[in-house]
Amino acid sequence: MLDPRLTNLADMLVNYSTKVQKGDNVLIDSTGIDTSLAKELVKAVHKAGGHPFVNLRENAVRRQLLLEGTEEQFKTWAEIEKYQIEKMQACIVVDGGQINEMSDVPDDKMKLFSSFYQSAMKEFF
Repeated sequence: MLDPRLTNLADMLVNYSTKVQKGDNVLIDSTGIDTSLAKELVKAVHKAGGHPFVNLRENAVRRQLLLEGTEEQFKTWAEIEKYQIEKMQACIVVDGGQINEMSDVPDDKMKLFSSFYQSAMKEFF
């Protein structure tokens, strides 16, 4: 059974926090949470006349990518994310992941990935 608070939260995020308008492209980026909120956000964006695009992410998968990723891979990853975000008028990020899940990723890998990712995202956020 759907918790009505999720519907209310989705409504607030779409209609008040981001003020989605007809024709807006809206990225819903969800990490480590149940898909119920993402589904409610999709419904709310459609109801507002927008076009939802969804990324469902898991920290366990991201951790593995970071552990074994290369500089070239991180650069391409950031370029893809940047391209996607440039097409959006709004972005809703919901992160419910465990902070300590990335604790064994070496600092140099995290810094390398972050440098590319932050550079790509700085124009939007």
